[in-house]
Amino acid sequence: MKKGAYPLREIPLALSLFEQFGEIPLLGILAGALFTGITSSNSATTSLAVALGASNVITLPAGIALILGANIGTCLLELVAVIGMSLNAKRAAAAQVVINFLGVMVISPFISPFAKLIALTSQNVSRQIANSHTVFNLASSFTLLFLSGLIVCLVKKLVPGQPIRIKRGTQYIDPKLLGIPHIALISATKEVKRAGKILLSMLDQVKQVLLKNKNDLLEVIYTNENQIDFLNEEISRYLTLISERELDDRASERIAQLLHGISDIERASDHLNKVAEQIEAKGKKRIIFSSQARREIASFLTDSSYLFKKSLDTLILEKPEQASEVSDRLQEIRNRQRELKAKYAHRWTQEKREVFSQILHNLERIGNHADNIAQIVVSGF
Repeated sequence: MKKGAYPLREIPLALSLFEQFGEIPLLGILAGALFTGITSSNSATTSLAVALGASNVITLPAGIALILGANIGTCLLELVAVIGMSLNAKRAAAAQVVINFLGVMVISPFISPFAKLIALTSQNVSRQIANSHTVFNLASSFTLLFLSGLIVCLVKKLVPGQPIRIKRGTQYIDPKLLGIPHIALISATKEVKRAGKILLSMLDQVKQVLLKNKNDLLEVIYTNENQIDFLNEEISRYLTLISERELDDRASERIAQLLHGISDIERASDHLNKVAEQIEAKGKKRIIFSSQARREIASFLTDSSYLFKKSLDTLILEKPEQASEVSDRLQEIRNRQRELKAKYAHRWTQEKREVFSQILHNLERIGNHADNIAQIVVSGF
């Protein structure tokens, strides 16, 4: 950058422009913000300012103005990055905007005296510019740290709303109940039912991401999947401890059903998590499905939700007569999926077809796990 900046010394227009950055700091700040936006890098702007200083192309005040602009440009990048993300992510970006803007607004009228102070730190202009970057960011961060409470209040007003909170851990299983195995088994059943409800909520959330572009729900989906993983481990451990007690044949059979049930719920959540990831990746790759294709995927999510409601009733309420309905509906879904794949086989690019096919594949696997749960009760296993 230093070698590239050196020839600018021979261009009067460039020297005049950079000189104005020092005399009119607002121009330097705007230039720094613009360059940071183009390069998507605060570090690139800072390095450029240091390189220009090393080549004696800009003065220290002009370099400080560019660095202040880089701080503004970073804010704009953050605001773009959090589009569609969670409320807390948006608030974190807003906090950075507030902090950086306040810091720049406070120091901007005093660039000249600030430059005189920084000039005492070194005889080298490039070193002075680097030092100004360090001193400004440390001073503004340290000062605004004492105003963190006010900044939090301001950010909450700028980005209103309530963050989605997910209840973690178990709610029903209790080691103290192991002395009464049949009561412990009832508690484990409630916990399996809770895991199933979380899966049903995930199905609805994925549908909202697909149809309404509510990408802020992606974080919730991934968190819910982790919660189901945790519940699978805890419930399986708890049921194993119950099985070590003296039980009748019916209770032993029930433990086996619940173990298989929570395992299928966990595996279904893994496939649903993959569907969410594929939808997210589709957006990043700018792959656009037609509104009709999105509605067709959403209909499979609705079907999957129906299948799981039925299979959970079969397992939790022990209604084996509902299992045949789950199997019949699953076969209908498979037939529709095959028709849908054939429908778009020659209309889309290979990459688009692959994403679509992967989504349908994972939705089919979710239906398979719903059927597994229902058949466990039928088999009496």
